[in-house]
Amino acid sequence: MKRVFIAIALLLITACGKKTQQNFSNEDLEKIYFLDTLENQIISAQKIANEYNPERIKTILQELDPYYKHFKNSNRQYSREFFIYELSGLEDTRRSLSKSLPEYQKIKNELDFNLQQVRALRKLINESDSLTDSLKIYIDQEAIAMQETMTKFYKRIRNPLTYKDRWPALKAKLDSAMRYDLQSAAHE
Repeated sequence: MKRVFIAIALLLITACGKKTQQNFSNEDLEKIYFLDTLENQIISAQKIANEYNPERIKTILQELDPYYKHFKNSNRQYSREFFIYELSGLEDTRRSLSKSLPEYQKIKNELDFNLQQVRALRKLINESDSLTDSLKIYIDQEAIAMQETMTKFYKRIRNPLTYKDRWPALKAKLDSAMRYDLQSAAHE
């Protein structure tokens, strides 16, 4: 909410403080280019976020659970070794997928808000002859907030999506390992 009030205040300041300079300085052009880059990153992130299917992630977590419990809690050496060497990233993946579910909608909303902010800043720039110091500071502050959102996006949405693509191959490997483990246990 604070970010919205700052944008409105800057609109008023910029409208009252227009300079007569027709061309932007190199520093101003760098800020404008940076905003363009941010806008493109946010649009790309939104497209990827739309591919995220919370129900599919929940299904993967449910399918993963029996394998995880079997190999983690087994007394058999094969199971323990399989868990340690083959599934070392599994615990982190489970944690990442579990944390991504509740944060998914929040991050999506942040991306939408950030895109609106970038577009509002672009509108301010288009209505100005040059960038005021207050507008430059505001662009920098918004850029920091947007980069924080992008970091959360990669950690909680993009990375779990890559796992979703690898799930069928990992599931086949887990099936095979569990079959072998159960057959070996039956022959003991």
